[in-house]
Amino acid sequence: MAPVPERYYESSNPFLVHGPKGFEEFKHLEGLGMYVRMDFPGVPEECVRVSLDPANKSLAVYADAPMVHRYDSGQRKYLSVIETVCTCCVFNGFTYQMSDGVLRLHLSKSNINPQRPSCIDISGDDKEESYESKQVEEGNLYVRLDMPGVPKDNFTVSVANGRVNVTGQAPALSHDSGSRFYSADVAGLFGSVDFPSHRVKTIIKNAEGFYAVNNQFLMNGPKGYQEYKMLENEDLFIRIDFPGVPEDSVRVTLDPTKKAVTVIAHAPKVHTHDSSHRKYLTVTGLGCKCCEVSGFTSQMTDGVLRLHLSKTKIDPQRPSCIDPALTGLVLEPHPNVFQGSTMAYESKQLENGSLYVRLDMPGVPKDNFNVSVANGRVKVTGQAPAVSHDSDGRFYSGDVAMLSAPVDVPSRRIKTIIKNGVIRLLIPPV
Repeated sequence: MAPVPERYYESSNPFLVHGPKGFEEFKHLEGLGMYVRMDFPGVPEECVRVSLDPANKSLAVYADAPMVHRYDSGQRKYLSVIETVCTCCVFNGFTYQMSDGVLRLHLSKSNINPQRPSCIDISGDDKEESYESKQVEEGNLYVRLDMPGVPKDNFTVSVANGRVNVTGQAPALSHDSGSRFYSADVAGLFGSVDFPSHRVKTIIKNAEGFYAVNNQFLMNGPKGYQEYKMLENEDLFIRIDFPGVPEDSVRVTLDPTKKAVTVIAHAPKVHTHDSSHRKYLTVTGLGCKCCEVSGFTSQMTDGVLRLHLSKTKIDPQRPSCIDPALTGLVLEPHPNVFQGSTMAYESKQLENGSLYVRLDMPGVPKDNFNVSVANGRVKVTGQAPAVSHDSDGRFYSGDVAMLSAPVDVPSRRIKTIIKNGVIRLLIPPV
């Protein structure tokens, strides 16, 4: 018997055939939160330790995957460091869950100084408000509301039963995850469809709360002031809402460290009744240590900035955190293993003629594995469901060994040991 050459949908694991690629997955949550998924196959729940740096700028993750079977080549130890890319925020807390060989982290951040702008901040008298109204001369009512992403011809204003309603449709552009639809009654009249001399009726939060806490007018579509997406070509796409900012009033600069970009934008007072202008500041970039920003392009339209950040590896000999397709003929070692096997597969011919096989399928629960033997080929499949903020589930499948004869063997003859996202097989001789 001999191990079967693997096919590589993902260069980090030869058995993954569908689902999110890569040893790690990052997602920015609403507010200043961040979600991180890290594959640590073989690590039990009690063998992971997460510690916060005294400066609150980074977290270190230590994990230990013990030898479960005497034929394991050795134990595995993992080490990973997650750092903030900005100078304005610190980590103020974290929670984590370790299950089936996958660590899932929720990180929260806060400003270092409340008087200092956060990595995304809006300055001005109307800070972070999507709506303002003002009773002006001659009894008129002035209303300003934010509906970023909506082109000029996609707004509709109507008055019925004494209520002034505004709707707006923001189409999905570039790599936006979806379009956005806004709708709200922005003023209430006293039984008349004409513009009255009375003050605007305030918009009251209903008992169910807002669909999107960043904008009370958003009815469906992607939430939050920012949206992040990793592209297939290794670029990072970022959508940031900057309502009121013209195309020529945004400036993007690359940090000298090439780990982040700084964005400064200015929304001028357009009408005399605007309470003030607005200035925006954000710092965004990479969370890894293996890559740097090599360039960027930006597009500002309809109050939305869309950034494309291109990346390169700092060291050509060092694997990138995200391969252009994470596919290929050459497998990548696990970047966080500093002791033990770095690969997802190992096999060993035993003295009694049996074959011992160890393979990593992080995220797969014990009851989601399947082992079969047909025509002398031993096949293993595993289904890892999407948990927490995972972008999707993952499906693993691969022929892991070939018998000396093309025969069918009942799977019960193969001893399986399933633990912490790792399956081990003892395949008897034919």
